[in-house]
Amino acid sequence: MKLFSKIALVSAMAISANAMALESMDDEALSAATGQDGITLTVVTSGITIDKLLIHDNDGLDSTVTTQGGASLGGTGTAGDYTTGAAGAIVVNDVTVGVNNTLAPAAFGGALARVTIDTDSGAGSAGTASNPFLNINMKNNALDIGIGDISVAASNDVSGMVGARRGAGAETVIISDLDITVGASELNIQLGAQPQGAMIVANGTIQGGVTINSLNLVDTATTGEIAIGDLKITSANNANLVVDTEISVLPGTHATGGGLAISSSGAKDIYIGSLALGNANSIGSIEIQGLDMGTNQLIVSGH
Repeated sequence: MKLFSKIALVSAMAISANAMALESMDDEALSAATGQDGITLTVVTSGITIDKLLIHDNDGLDSTVTTQGGASLGGTGTAGDYTTGAAGAIVVNDVTVGVNNTLAPAAFGGALARVTIDTDSGAGSAGTASNPFLNINMKNNALDIGIGDISVAASNDVSGMVGARRGAGAETVIISDLDITVGASELNIQLGAQPQGAMIVANGTIQGGVTINSLNLVDTATTGEIAIGDLKITSANNANLVVDTEISVLPGTHATGGGLAISSSGAKDIYIGSLALGNANSIGSIEIQGLDMGTNQLIVSGH
């Protein structure tokens, strides 16, 4: 019994000493970590795939807007020839997203993206600041994005959904063989006071610009195609694409300018390596230098 008591006493002393040592180490680690609070998410993946992405237009096309050969277009047909008002869908097939290992910055370590989330009190003294905001910084690696095709189809009825899958009927391909390479980039999102001046600000450099390696536009009436190869977009006289884009959400209705507002500035150079019309040989290369869209806004809204 005495031996057992001695063993218990020694064990208790050892546990106590270890606990004090652990507490000291934790304090030091916490002290060294000052200014490193927040959340960091690193996405490491061998690739992301999506079988189908569908966007359903639940009320179809209004017969008074435009029709095939209809009176609203100045044609001779009857308004509503091909207009049903029934739900149709944009269908994107076989989407793949992966890291372009040739262009990937070493700092990413092969990760697809890194998201850093912080909360700040905004201007003012601690505890009294009135402009708090959530800041989300997203750094994307150089990406390869592939899309098998983009089609249109009739949406299936909602009543026949299986779980979260609605689906669509027979598809008509309008764009095929879309292959895009995007260099590494950075995006910053602020929710709350938004001291950066907009909800989303993309202000940085896409290394190597954006390259659309292939894109085919299909004329389903004739089966002819417009084939675009090696379309590259960079800033004017620059090997990279300098991005200065702001995205905001405007209140109100479509008539009063409500919707998602996208504005971008800076002159761009565009080069199309090959352009073939109607399944024929390429007509050659096309180059646009210093394209500047000014300070115009693109507003996306429902109808």
